[in-house]
Amino acid sequence: MFPDITAQSTVKDMLAYLGVAVICSSTFHFASMFLATFLDDFLRIPAAMTILALLIALDTAKVLPPYLNIFRPMGSASPLMTHEIPWITLAVALAASAVFFGDHEDCADAGVLTTNSKMKGSRK
Repeated sequence: MFPDITAQSTVKDMLAYLGVAVICSSTFHFASMFLATFLDDFLRIPAAMTILALLIALDTAKVLPPYLNIFRPMGSASPLMTHEIPWITLAVALAASAVFFGDHEDCADAGVLTTNSKMKGSRK
């Protein structure tokens, strides 16, 4: 598709890009899972898309510093072009994923009544 990029890239660069893309995009998946703790499916999808649109707007407006921008490693600063891995950005993406992926059942019990909390109440 991009012969100039693929001609200069090695297998190591391609694997690095795959790892970077998986880590950076997992943040969006886990953000959606986090929203599912508090919102029904009907509201979760628009909320996740709104968050994604806001992040894209921040990226377009150049508001975020490069190390916080999790879109850059999948685009203009990808390992295929720079031949290096953006470790700080990956750490930010992994930290955000860990926060979003954490156990939020206790938070859901305190706020919104979900299917899991209904089942817990019926067992007691």
